[in-house]
Amino acid sequence: MQKKAACPYHLKATVPCGRIYGTFADIISRAEDLYVPSAPPMSPLTKSYFTCWAFFDACAGPANETIGTTILETGAAFGMHPELLRLIRLMQDSRMGFYIHRGREGNVSILEDLVTTAVYRAVVPAGYRGGKNENWYVRLLPPPFQEGTEHVVFTTPYIVVHPDFADWLAYFRRTLPATAGFDDYERHMKYGPTREYWNDYIFEAYVNHQADAIYLAGLPDIPESRPHSKISEAKGWKAPAFLRQN
Repeated sequence: MQKKAACPYHLKATVPCGRIYGTFADIISRAEDLYVPSAPPMSPLTKSYFTCWAFFDACAGPANETIGTTILETGAAFGMHPELLRLIRLMQDSRMGFYIHRGREGNVSILEDLVTTAVYRAVVPAGYRGGKNENWYVRLLPPPFQEGTEHVVFTTPYIVVHPDFADWLAYFRRTLPATAGFDDYERHMKYGPTREYWNDYIFEAYVNHQADAIYLAGLPDIPESRPHSKISEAKGWKAPAFLRQN
């Protein structure tokens, strides 16, 4: 199971407990207006991605709460079934991540975390089979049943077609401090430096799509590398040669 990471930012003003749900409503409402989550071509932010972000990643308040942590606290206090609480906890502790697709064993995809090199056997409900050595950006859940062995790719896979893995590892070296450990990496992937960081990345990196996958290009810290960043929209995006050929 991926280790829980603490939210790195919070509202500047203290939010009374009774208003925390109103705070979440404001955050999510603004994000819905900005990104119009649905599916391409309307928006590259799918409903499965956006719902997970809204419930389990978008944190606020002095205690850095999410809707998920609030449900867990109130649910336990009011007698919610332990198994349901366990499943919500799995969702709360999950995050998006970059994974190298190492191939398939029957209906199971073999995914390797780009940074930690941990390897997971995963089922993909969206149906995308993928190709070897693709870069997948997905939310990977632990086996939902205690006796299970396969993880679950909960979101429609985002396939990052450019740049290559070496450039992504260089991105993490630039972004994370030299002394960064596992918790710093987990925090960056779950929350980003800002609440909208990864939403903006998907929105601006969109290249193309098919029914069971969405294609992205670019790096979060280099605006010129993303097709729909403000710089690329103004000056034009120079697509990699292999994309121009296709």
